[in-house]
Amino acid sequence: MGSTPTFGQGAIQVMTASTRSVVTAAGATALAATAFVRVDPPLVGLIPALLLGVGAAVFAAGWPRLLGVPAQRGSSVVIALTGWAALGSAVLTQMFSYLPAILAGGVIAAFVHQMLRKDGRPRLVESLSATVAGVIVAVFAAGWVTTITRFLQADARAHPNPTALILTAACALTVACVATAFTPRAIAGTAATLAAGVLGALLGWIFPAVGLVAGAALGACLGLLQSSVQHAFELFPSSRRVRPALSAALLPVLAAGVPVYTIARVIANLGV
Repeated sequence: MGSTPTFGQGAIQVMTASTRSVVTAAGATALAATAFVRVDPPLVGLIPALLLGVGAAVFAAGWPRLLGVPAQRGSSVVIALTGWAALGSAVLTQMFSYLPAILAGGVIAAFVHQMLRKDGRPRLVESLSATVAGVIVAVFAAGWVTTITRFLQADARAHPNPTALILTAACALTVACVATAFTPRAIAGTAATLAAGVLGALLGWIFPAVGLVAGAALGACLGLLQSSVQHAFELFPSSRRVRPALSAALLPVLAAGVPVYTIARVIANLGV
């Protein structure tokens, strides 16, 4: 009897690092486009949340396969449901403060999933760690939505215009994808971080609501995120398979939600 192929063995390998960069850039561009779509309260942020919900589902479907852990279907369900709960909370409550509770619930669900396994629980720690990591990424995606909803709250103070901030972040992430795809591997990380930081600073200068310093910091952060993810998952042969590759490509887009929200809060509180 043959063993089940893992980490891309016996599978058609069609997704290269450049292809994953294109998918990441496409996701960032689509997210930037949703920032221009206006929805009246109380459903502000609904369109980005729907797009991110699709992204979270695709990410969840491929994440356990990417890492080659057992009990993949249950892990995907936990990750997707937690991500959807976070996005729904961000739209309906328009607050970031509920997301830690949802994250905690996702971690508990990951433990429950492992307890319900009936396969003898091989590689328990790996499977649990992979599920929790996926839950964190899925919840982070809601940061994009709370960046939008926070702007409309009465106590938002100097919270930057979300359209300008999201456009800056998406453009910085896109140029980081270009840098990682078309520069030598030895300098790809540095090139992506510098290119995204410079573009972020330029867009921050163009958009006074963001500012040069905050734009540069946000761009450098997203450039580092993209290059790190790209380099890390090159070590996984499974990243050349379609579903795991889509998961790896969407990770920077989803995970960038909290850095974007954090920069927005810094701008509001410090006026940088």
